Amino acid sequence: MRHVVMSGWTPIFIACGPLANAGKTLSARLFLEFCRASGRSPLAFDVNPHDAELAATTSGAAHIVNLSTTAGQMRLFEGMLQAGPEARVVDLWHGSYEPFLDLMEQMEFASEAARRDFRLVLLLHGRSLEDLDIQAEQLRARINPAETIVVLNEHICESAGPSFARFEHSLSIPVLAPSILQQLARMRLGLVEGIDAERGLHSMVARSCLRDWLTQIFAQFHCIELRHRLGATTFNPG
Repeated sequence: MRHVVMSGWTPIFIACGPLANAGKTLSARLFLEFCRASGRSPLAFDVNPHDAELAATTSGAAHIVNLSTTAGQMRLFEGMLQAGPEARVVDLWHGSYEPFLDLMEQMEFASEAARRDFRLVLLLHGRSLEDLDIQAEQLRARINPAETIVVLNEHICESAGPSFARFEHSLSIPVLAPSILQQLARMRLGLVEGIDAERGLHSMVARSCLRDWLTQIFAQFHCIELRHRLGATTFNPG
């Protein structure tokens, strides 16, 4: 009898894109909370020293990094490859997008990450499908090996609809009522904390909407995880 043995899963998720206000921080926050909800504590980095929103919305769970300094570069790149099974998540400020990619290419970071058995996953954000199409192709050409996942944030991205299926790998973030996110911010609650009946949002309807929204997104993260695990599946006789 042969037994299926799935590989370990140590991803480096990088929420990135060349535009401001494209939903990168929300995607990074969602993956961070997905890990926490799965009983894992990820290593998180907020690459926006001017407005560290990921660190602020996760009670300081993310290290704030200034990529314009040598110390900041060392903290980020060495931190991403730090030994350990924890997932890594990076919220990349749009102002650091090109310098970050240049550094990755110079250091051959993607190859080194693969050599150390990390899975590099680039969550690409934008405002239109046409721009995302071009940017995804450019990103795949520059950073390899890595998986580029195009993010459709329906709060932001124009031309959302069935045509989004043209991308090989994608992540869809459906619309959530802005009032729910505002309530979470006022109450200083995490996304998952918000659905708790005792300590979460006061409205039962709001908790239900938030739970359904998180379920849709977390299911997609789980599929990404499973795809990577199965991609490195081995078969042992016995």
